[in-house]
Amino acid sequence: MENNFEQLLATLQTSSSYNDGLYEIRDVLEKQNSELLSSFISQYYQSILILERWAWQFLSQNSHQWIEESNYLELFHTLALFNKNLVFNYDDIEADIKASLLIPETIDYINVIFERFDKINDENHPFISIVSLWYDNLSNFLHANPEFQMSSIIIHFNHYIVRNYVMTDQYKAYLNQLHQSPVPQSIFTTKQLFYIKTCSLLSCAYFFTKPEDSPYTPEELIHHFGPDYLQIILLHGHTVESWSAQLLTSQNGDFLWFLPSKISLPDTLLTILKISVSNKVRLCIYGILSEILCDKKAWRHPSKKVKQIPIFFLLKCKS
Repeated sequence: MENNFEQLLATLQTSSSYNDGLYEIRDVLEKQNSELLSSFISQYYQSILILERWAWQFLSQNSHQWIEESNYLELFHTLALFNKNLVFNYDDIEADIKASLLIPETIDYINVIFERFDKINDENHPFISIVSLWYDNLSNFLHANPEFQMSSIIIHFNHYIVRNYVMTDQYKAYLNQLHQSPVPQSIFTTKQLFYIKTCSLLSCAYFFTKPEDSPYTPEELIHHFGPDYLQIILLHGHTVESWSAQLLTSQNGDFLWFLPSKISLPDTLLTILKISVSNKVRLCIYGILSEILCDKKAWRHPSKKVKQIPIFFLLKCKS
């Protein structure tokens, strides 16, 4: 079937109705998701590029009808996993190649997708789920390759995310939902996770580059959200073992967003370290401090108490 991959993609590009071909393309990608062969990307780069551009164009269509068809949904989910693997599992593929496949070729696609997104009232609409997968992969790529934050398309993208999603009453409302313990599973809608996880991670990747053209300064961000994030982290820090997958996702987005906006990160981590009773949280904080503190500062703690722990705990913490 891989021998026909180029022909399948060529037909996809020119056909308006191509149901059987979608399943065949999905099958090829599923096989690649299992094998993770870099040679596949090298050999079929142009065909993959056609598929990625087709996906962005399709997501920016005005019609929602395709979202109800299983063949399209299955292909988009499979392609999203392929893109995730592209970010994390292909170290021998050049970043420029990955960028060409993951970053849309025009701002117009992004603008239309946001316009469609903002018109959706259903908190669990499948379109939001698909868009979140695309933006999560883009966020992970930008975390690993911050040099691409300077792209005009990515700058526009980040500014829109910060202005229209992060610094909004809706984001604050979703954040306030986490100010309770235990957190009801019913609050974790697809749209809530888009705001709290996806937008937070995208903003984190953006602010880690210390952009000079940001519409907001780190000080403004920490003033606006700092107390909320700190309260949420401290509130749930002692119940890590009972976190649901959704709460873990939200906490990850919150904490990563909080880090680049915090002026004194070691002070923040030490505060959490003193309060948290969770060994997992404390171990992770020690792992972070070991990376950001010089040796002299690391040994200046008044107690200087040391506990012996197996080395694999530290390695697991950093993995």
